[in-house]
Amino acid sequence: MKNLKSYVAAIVATASIAGFSAFNVADASNNLANETLYFHGDTTDPSSVEEPSNWTTSSNGQSCSSGDIACSMTVTDQDVTASGELDPTRLEIQAQKNNADEYAPTKLSGDAEPSFHNKQ
Repeated sequence: MKNLKSYVAAIVATASIAGFSAFNVADASNNLANETLYFHGDTTDPSSVEEPSNWTTSSNGQSCSSGDIACSMTVTDQDVTASGELDPTRLEIQAQKNNADEYAPTKLSGDAEPSFHNKQ
């Protein structure tokens, strides 16, 4: 009986440590800051929309609230290079053509989860 209590206590302690560790890992991912990247390129050229260096933290001075033309995106600070550009190792985008022969970005691959803000 004494051994059973020791085993139960060990199991409870192990489960508690694992549980608290899981919360610490989850909290670490919540500490990422959001960054807005603005498009500085030709919206009629799909390769321009797909080019990571055309997406920077410098404002493009446009209203990017709705529509289907490339304008801006929100990503985490992990998705931005030290020079303030989209990190192509974290997010690869592809250009999607609209009815006006202009393009908007969509996620092709990568770990980043962008939120796209296009213009009309």
